[in-house]
Amino acid sequence: MTARQIEVRLAWLSLMLALVTLGALALIDLHLRNAVSPRGIVSFELCAYAGSCRAIVEAWGPGGQVWAALSVGLDYHFMLAYAAAIFLALRLVAARVPERLKTFTLGAAWAVWVAGAADAAENYCLTQMLVNPAAGGYAWPVALFATTKFVVLSVTLGWWLFMIVRFARGSARAA
Repeated sequence: MTARQIEVRLAWLSLMLALVTLGALALIDLHLRNAVSPRGIVSFELCAYAGSCRAIVEAWGPGGQVWAALSVGLDYHFMLAYAAAIFLALRLVAARVPERLKTFTLGAAWAVWVAGAADAAENYCLTQMLVNPAAGGYAWPVALFATTKFVVLSVTLGWWLFMIVRFARGSARAA
């Protein structure tokens, strides 16, 4: 088996793990949606923008806080799986793009680990806010880490999709 074949298999495995974990997170998130947190855990991640962090934790109550803790814990697995899947997908597509785009594509691949690191830091802060709802000092770091994560993921996934649409069709026609 070649290194590329191994990379393809790892990419598919990472994608499958990310999708299964994402499904579990979506089910957990159903328990976190209410009038104060209409977007579930995402409302909590971005609560500093609305100044509603403590209100979200209180609205969840003890049962909801357990669901939130489960979501944060499972998210550590998700962040590794999605980061690996996107990293490998961008590395694989980099082999099919013109030379002038390879550096940016590989840079985007490595940048996804920034999203993963921001996600990990965000989860640490979320945990602190769940343990102590009065720990308002974590609200802005959470929002900034979450925003960084969402921006980097948007750029890297957008770039991957653009590269697939733009260059994968040409590769398929040439084959």
